Amino acid sequence: MPLDTTVSNWTHDKTEARASGGMVSSRHPESAKAGRAILQQGGNAVDAAVAASFAESVVQPAASTIGGGGIFTFRGVDGDAHGINYMWQTPLSAKPDMFPIEGKPERGLFGWSGVKNAANEIGALAVAVPGSVAGLVEASKRFGRLPLKKVLEPAIALAADGYEMDWYGSLMAGIHLDIIKEYPVTARMLLRDGQYPYRPNMIGRADRHKQPALAETLSAIADRGAEAFYTGKVAESIVAAVQEKGGIVSLEDLATYKPFVSKQRSVTYRGHKISGEYSGFVIYGQVFNTLSHFEVGAHAPDSPERLRILIDVLRRCWADKGKVYQDFDTDKGPWDVLLSSAYACQTAQELADSRPKSTFKVSSAGESRTVHISAIDAEGGMASLTETVIGNYGSFICSETGVLLNNGMISFAPIPGEVTSIRPGRRSASSFISPLHITRPDGKSIVTIGSSGGSKIVTSKLQIASLIMDHGMSPQQAVSFPRFDFEGDKLILDPRFPQATIDRLKSLAYDIDLRLEELSTFEYGNPAVLARDADGVITGGVNPFQATTAVGFNAA
Repeated sequence: MPLDTTVSNWTHDKTEARASGGMVSSRHPESAKAGRAILQQGGNAVDAAVAASFAESVVQPAASTIGGGGIFTFRGVDGDAHGINYMWQTPLSAKPDMFPIEGKPERGLFGWSGVKNAANEIGALAVAVPGSVAGLVEASKRFGRLPLKKVLEPAIALAADGYEMDWYGSLMAGIHLDIIKEYPVTARMLLRDGQYPYRPNMIGRADRHKQPALAETLSAIADRGAEAFYTGKVAESIVAAVQEKGGIVSLEDLATYKPFVSKQRSVTYRGHKISGEYSGFVIYGQVFNTLSHFEVGAHAPDSPERLRILIDVLRRCWADKGKVYQDFDTDKGPWDVLLSSAYACQTAQELADSRPKSTFKVSSAGESRTVHISAIDAEGGMASLTETVIGNYGSFICSETGVLLNNGMISFAPIPGEVTSIRPGRRSASSFISPLHITRPDGKSIVTIGSSGGSKIVTSKLQIASLIMDHGMSPQQAVSFPRFDFEGDKLILDPRFPQATIDRLKSLAYDIDLRLEELSTFEYGNPAVLARDADGVITGGVNPFQATTAVGFNAA
């Protein structure tokens, strides 16, 4: 329903962060502050992003930990784009039929359902080989400026000295309390007295959550690099925690895991160069190539004409993407065709001639289990990463060394014969988590856009990018603007859009479900944007409905 004007309704927004010395955005304020501290100590954008990620693994384990994986992208001052893939992968002893099936397996918002007892989602069999530590250390080594030991100092301090529990962390622990308490080590690491959620500040100070085991693990990584995680004490404790509960991750799986430098793809849209990590960029490149054939900017941002263009283009391109699949460790597939100008022209003409029924299929909305972090330094270097422990608290398996492990096996088809079926040592493929880097037509102004929220990442980033490039909105204006999303054949629409727009879309036979975004909901993703103009001024725009924060500092 549209907003009821006879009732007091929540309204939310955030001010736009603005600074000249550097800026970091992250899902948790303590994580963003950790990245800023590293910038202030002479680190570059890569150092800041790595520091923020390790800090995030301490303060928001429901979304991301060093037991997860992700994608890292970096644009140097010289404009060269680089990427590191550190997605999780299947154990070497994994098999296509390793999960008993109950019901019909289906691809959902975050992974596959249909497995008996949700064994690919919760518990030891759900654990895939984690890539976060390997990827972050590689990013630091290749592109960072400061020693890894310095970069990890904020995260180590947060784990050893503790941090004051925030309301979201307390809420998530309470929601999942029954499952957490089924795993004694996890409960001991994450709960107050191993029994209760840590309390946020209501009246007086919040409870302080300390994680000495994780602090020791982070200190070992700071001293010895990724080797300290993938071999020795930490690796042995991970394998023991998994195999004790019936999982199959082995010491060999950990010792042989390697991140790799991934290719970057780019397209040009109205004079802007848009780039991203190759396997996750195809859907974005295809959408912008197709949108280039429509006068998107000629319509008002909240008009039904503009929304109709974006909705139909995105649905069509998503349907195309669903017909193909790409492993992160290969470069095979019709990617060049999907990103070609000829294909975009053909797609645009077909959409102009008719409005096909949607074939876009996504499961019902869920919580966001992902983290996006961005950093821009004073020189104009830009780093972004999107990473996740996949499900809320991942598999719920935690080692005695404080590593909460992912449930990455949910991202593979649990039945043989599918293009995404399980096979030994298979790297998880993501078709959407690649952060977007945009260079404006002047060649100097830059923007980075990322989000968390499963498949909602795609719709949120594309809409925000269009608002910035087609309508000249600032980062915060674009992030705060109402958005749409898809759920099956339904068009999920923010009721903050004008009533005339809603009525017109209904008259065009869209099946609309109006859903108002409120505090702690994720109906339209959890985005963040950082931008640097030609004069070196950095601005940040972040989701007003979450604790997601952008923090910067001014140059001396």
